Amino acid sequence: MPEHQDSDPSERNADRSESATNANDRKSRITFHTLAHLKADLEGTLPWELAKRREIKKRIKKAEEEFLQQEADDVSSKAKARSRIEFGKSMPGQNSVARSTLHSRFDVPRFDPIWQRGAAVLVGVSQYTLRELNRPSVANNVSRLSQLLNERFGVPVENIVPVENPDNPRIIHDAIERAASLAADAKGGLFFYYAGHGWTHERNLDLMLALSNSIPDRSWTQFPFDAIRGQIADTDTPVRLAILDSCYSGSAIQDLSEGDVAGAAAIEGSYVITSSGAFSGSGSPSGEKYTTFTGQLIRALSEGIPDGPDFLTANSLVRHLKRVCKPVPHSRSNMSATELPLMRNPWID
Repeated sequence: MPEHQDSDPSERNADRSESATNANDRKSRITFHTLAHLKADLEGTLPWELAKRREIKKRIKKAEEEFLQQEADDVSSKAKARSRIEFGKSMPGQNSVARSTLHSRFDVPRFDPIWQRGAAVLVGVSQYTLRELNRPSVANNVSRLSQLLNERFGVPVENIVPVENPDNPRIIHDAIERAASLAADAKGGLFFYYAGHGWTHERNLDLMLALSNSIPDRSWTQFPFDAIRGQIADTDTPVRLAILDSCYSGSAIQDLSEGDVAGAAAIEGSYVITSSGAFSGSGSPSGEKYTTFTGQLIRALSEGIPDGPDFLTANSLVRHLKRVCKPVPHSRSNMSATELPLMRNPWID
């Protein structure tokens, strides 16, 4: 009989390597199925089940990290792991939730250059001569949004101009002029935000915004949004985003119909978002940190949108806000700004 010979060491190493690869592949498939179920659970929750949604979101993030690590171990390369991230490619035949993309945080830019070169004006009127009009939450709105514009949009801190409790329209116009100059010089975007009381003019129903010394029934103590619209329209910035959080703010866009660029919010290269319709109020519950609409806006910019794209646009943000806000926000844009890019979706981080 021939003398027994041990197998080649290289063959034994290959067998062990194949076994380890198969084990890693099984682990990644198990994690994949876990992610599919978690995403299905998330879709089954209701918008107001915040605690439940947060817990599922944490579990999804942990599973995503495990999946990336398992894939990297399996192929000994993170670059190759990322190429296998799409559910539909790595695990064909799954349901629609499982086929959705497991986003790779490495491939999505953090900022859009239009905002890295941009500037912002945030106007908040929280204190009034008539103390019964005071809204302390508005000051929190401006403070937190200023931070998010820098952290999420990438707007330089020095290009963010907060305006608190102005008593003269000139203060607001000067701030817009300064920000527009900074943005236009760098070919960046212009962001405008207003939070405070709003009314409609008794004769023409134009949106009238409050100053700190405004009186509700006296339109001459207020200032018209149309004046701001005109100033913003005359800037040389390529894109503009205006967000209004006030009662009746929808009257700023009510006259704008498809193909009509003469309405109050028809600013070329713009996107306008309002917290309410033309004939409805906006929420500012006593004791809450933020006003109702801006609170949801801040949450979306801070935590992200679970079913949103990797990089959020004005459209994806508005769709989300319309689902979670009461009253329902309104929006209007011209055609060129419909997909105005905003920021990387924090949900994928």
